Amino acid sequence: MIRPPDGQGWKLKVNKSIPNATRAVLRWNKFNPPPRAGNQFFIVNITLAYSGKEPTSPFPPTRISVVGRSNVPSTVTDDSCGGIPGQLHFRTRVRTGGSISGNMCFSVRKTDVRSLLLMYQAAFSTDNRQVFFKVH
Repeated sequence: MIRPPDGQGWKLKVNKSIPNATRAVLRWNKFNPPPRAGNQFFIVNITLAYSGKEPTSPFPPTRISVVGRSNVPSTVTDDSCGGIPGQLHFRTRVRTGGSISGNMCFSVRKTDVRSLLLMYQAAFSTDNRQVFFKVH
């Protein structure tokens, strides 16, 4: 597990990924729109562990994105898959020593899939601090 910059007691770990999750996502919720032409859905399962003093919810999911060789980040707000199985709920309150795990899904360029990295970007950072994680 890696402590992201400004993580405020949180650590992040990538557990596994489903590179071509398009069929699973569309089967999960028939109202999910398909990915744009040239894209596919990519699921990343992560664990967030908390060691802070007071129970709290994790940082906003907008700090996490994926980026590949095209250097164009995909975010959960702009490149969402819709409803997904096992979705990570960022509003869950976690106690000291606790953790939560779940899936995040991104619509990514097919040409980026083999080079994707999960990226955590610090909020309000003057030096634009980022941490990258391999997606298995």
